[in-house]
Amino acid sequence: MLRSVLTSAALALSASAALADCPVSGDLIRGIALSAPGAAPGYLDVYYGAGPGIVSFFALEDGRVTYQETDAHGLYILTSLDLFDGPLNTDSYTYSGGLAELPKPSPGITWSAVVKRSANGETSSARHSYAFAEATQLVIGACTYTAIPADVRVEGEDGPISHAIMYYLPELGISVLYATDIDGEMNVIFQSDRIGYADDLLDRAGQ
Repeated sequence: MLRSVLTSAALALSASAALADCPVSGDLIRGIALSAPGAAPGYLDVYYGAGPGIVSFFALEDGRVTYQETDAHGLYILTSLDLFDGPLNTDSYTYSGGLAELPKPSPGITWSAVVKRSANGETSSARHSYAFAEATQLVIGACTYTAIPADVRVEGEDGPISHAIMYYLPELGISVLYATDIDGEMNVIFQSDRIGYADDLLDRAGQ
């Protein structure tokens, strides 16, 4: 299934992330933003560096943050906060071995662990599993990035909770949601057609 998703992507172009107008991981201090056609008005995905190996992700709609997430290596969830319907408590995720146990995404690696989630004063546990495939390429507007696909599954005591394909972009140090399991079939949902700097794209979105 993962192979068919990758084949359908047809993204075999030469890498161009090093071009001056294509952001790289060092630009996380300024903020990296992605926009997509057909999304809600003024919608942007924005990424900022929050510390060594830590990335903060924000989903914005008309300049308002509707979702916030913090991830280790830009992939492993640490906190999440859904603000779409107003402020809620932050969900936090704890890894038994700490952040040091989280492997940096790399082709061929598999990793799985039981992760504790604390939300609204309650705790629960689920198994998070990651299987990294061989690197491919992902085109975002005029920029092409190396992408390491990660098959990500979350399973609780009562069965599967979620299944998605994330693309980890090592040149950016972030990951993007590429495909998700809908009724047992993997569907590509990634639509971003522009990548730039947060301050620039936020200004354009506000116009």
